[in-house]
Amino acid sequence: METNKMTPPQWHFRKFAPGDNLSDPDFTKALFASDSDSAVARSLVREALQNSLDAKAIDASQVRVRIAICRNSNAALPATVRPFVTGIEPHLNAADSGLPDCPDLTAPIPYLVLEDFGTKGLRGDPEHWRPIGIGANAFFLFFRALGRSGKADESRGRWGVGKFVFPMSSRAHSILALTIPEDTRIPLLMGRTVLRTHQTSDAQWHPDGHWGERLSADSKLVTPSRDSELIASFRNAFGVTRVDEPGLSVVVPWLIDEITREAIRDAVLGEYFLPLLRGELEVEVVENGASEVIDGRAVRTYAENAEDRKLRERLALAVMVVDGDGFSLEWPVTLPWDELELRQTDLPDSLRVTLNTNLDEGRAVSMRIPVTVGRKDTITPVAGYLTVYLRRADGLGGLRPLIIRDGISLPEDKTKTVYDHVSLLVAEKCALATAIGDSETPAHEQMQHELLKDRYKYPRKLVSFVRESTSALVRALRHGDNEDDPFSLSSYFPVEAEAGPQKPDIKTKPKGNKPNNDLPSLPAPPARRYRIGRVEGGFVIAGNPEAGSIPDELVVHAAYDVRRGDPFARYRSYDFDLSSATMNKTVMGCEVVAASGNRLVIRPNSVGFSATLTGFDVERDLIVRANASGGDT
Repeated sequence: METNKMTPPQWHFRKFAPGDNLSDPDFTKALFASDSDSAVARSLVREALQNSLDAKAIDASQVRVRIAICRNSNAALPATVRPFVTGIEPHLNAADSGLPDCPDLTAPIPYLVLEDFGTKGLRGDPEHWRPIGIGANAFFLFFRALGRSGKADESRGRWGVGKFVFPMSSRAHSILALTIPEDTRIPLLMGRTVLRTHQTSDAQWHPDGHWGERLSADSKLVTPSRDSELIASFRNAFGVTRVDEPGLSVVVPWLIDEITREAIRDAVLGEYFLPLLRGELEVEVVENGASEVIDGRAVRTYAENAEDRKLRERLALAVMVVDGDGFSLEWPVTLPWDELELRQTDLPDSLRVTLNTNLDEGRAVSMRIPVTVGRKDTITPVAGYLTVYLRRADGLGGLRPLIIRDGISLPEDKTKTVYDHVSLLVAEKCALATAIGDSETPAHEQMQHELLKDRYKYPRKLVSFVRESTSALVRALRHGDNEDDPFSLSSYFPVEAEAGPQKPDIKTKPKGNKPNNDLPSLPAPPARRYRIGRVEGGFVIAGNPEAGSIPDELVVHAAYDVRRGDPFARYRSYDFDLSSATMNKTVMGCEVVAASGNRLVIRPNSVGFSATLTGFDVERDLIVRANASGGDT
């Protein structure tokens, strides 16, 4: 019968019927909203590479991804793509389709091709349509599901909504995809469009449309095409390179202008530098025939030449981490799930001195912190690890540590800022990495402890521990050999007031009937080993002969006072540069061993040392902070 014939492949939408619910997926746009012009490109790279790494084949040593952008003379011609746009035009042209700019179907079509190799492809029954019991049917989840990912705890993705960045990269909110599942090796070609509920001249339609075949004229289920000739035409029309290799090739027709080779390249380097450096990932970016391979070598080059110093320092630290260039150790105690806190007293002085020495000499240090994670579904806490990678970067200013969970970074997370240091927080394939993944927002850019409250004990403490670990480690390294300067937030410090004003005697009424006169008197605090004072146009830092000893080293930071915020965080290189010839330095009994940005390092060699710096703007208030380390006892 005619009704049992399979219909030719084309775009299919489902008509609205009595009792159907209205469901417009506009909220997906908010998942990737940003003020940045490259936000969609970054989200596309994040989602695509995350999915590809999660789908890595068991026997593959590396995942290779090819991203090709074809515009202008390389755009697809309407005649060659006609089989793949048939049936979509009235839906795109509907006034309420939700498209801000409906593409011209008679003009050449700019497009993007994203292909991965060394992966499993979209496995699962392509004709399965029932939402219950889908299990790990990747094909169903990619083409027919929203809010479901089917991924296990150790996978990078969780939410199942990130896939919508693919249609959001198209002016038609459409994609076409060819997959060859690893288990069947049968090529499958299908498409998906995400519009609003809309009306054409003859009916009202649901938002989702699919390109493919219907098993019969009256069937509502759209299935992928297996036609070898049609798939060959698809490859030729869109320059798809996949022939018989397992994996996924996604075509984004009518590509939006914001996605460029530069935006893709920067996103790949900025988001996935660790898998690239480790050789786990290689990305080829092609635009109009010009190809660029992004691998570990590209990351190393970018680490040396990137204009953004903070990115450059972050990548340089990652290179050191992968090369094993630095000092590594493990935190001496395992932190329990209900007390996730780095205590300064747990770090022995010998290790602290070694770590500080390595940092002072420009090397990277790594601290592997063992923790236990408390889950509500288990009695026994589960072991996990967080590794803090740290390197000093003089004059860098404030920079948030970057969290990397199983190779994917969380660039927007509110980790606690550290100054003049660059840091990476890495959790991989352990209970803590799973918890971080469970705490991530749908776009995988930051953590939210609220997302953990149903499955984890003390979720707020867990998230705070990760965010504050670098800052806590830096505090632990300073503990015991750093002296806080009581004048660090005063403008122009008088030397004679270094000890501060004397506090008046405080008389208290003793408890009970008889005062206790047997309490021992407290010893006087030791004299400080240095003083900071003001001079015209600058400041002087000098030794205190009464202390009887000198610091091994003084690290001095300066900044102009500001009305709001931390003056040291608000320092900018155009304020002043202590290495500049315009800054006058006069030293006695000490040497300046480093000067960069707003940081000065002094090594005294006599109790009467002094260092005077002038050349600052006399119309602005100057803030000076100093930390001393080591010295005679």
